[in-house]
Amino acid sequence: MKLATTLALALLAVPTFARAQQPGQQPMMQQDQMMRMQRMQEMMTHMDRLMQQMHQFNQQMTQQHAQQRFQEMGKGMEEAAQRMQQMLQRMEQLQRDPQFQRDRDRMRQMDQLRDRMRDMIQQMQQAHDAFRKIVGQ
Repeated sequence: MKLATTLALALLAVPTFARAQQPGQQPMMQQDQMMRMQRMQEMMTHMDRLMQQMHQFNQQMTQQHAQQRFQEMGKGMEEAAQRMQQMLQRMEQLQRDPQFQRDRDRMRQMDQLRDRMRDMIQQMQQAHDAFRKIVGQ
């Protein structure tokens, strides 16, 4: 009987303990969200700079009458960068959704996806740098 009473009291205390934990977790979750948004903004800024570089280089190739194949490759790279930027914008919209923010597992997965996309942006930058060298400018 004592064991049953102790268990009942413990079960009643658990929700109280959980409620006591929530206010402390709220600022931490807000801080995490702010850090996520900051990292996303940094990626978007990097992507914007890369797209500007690609666009300017493509204009230079057109003005200097570079080989048609190079011009087509440059346009293809710029289009890929535009698609990447659209994906980043969609990710940012999802991360701002309060319902999505409450799902910690999905947010963790989104963080992993964001990290992979950051790597892709860096690789895209490296590919563009290599392309510029190949074209000879």
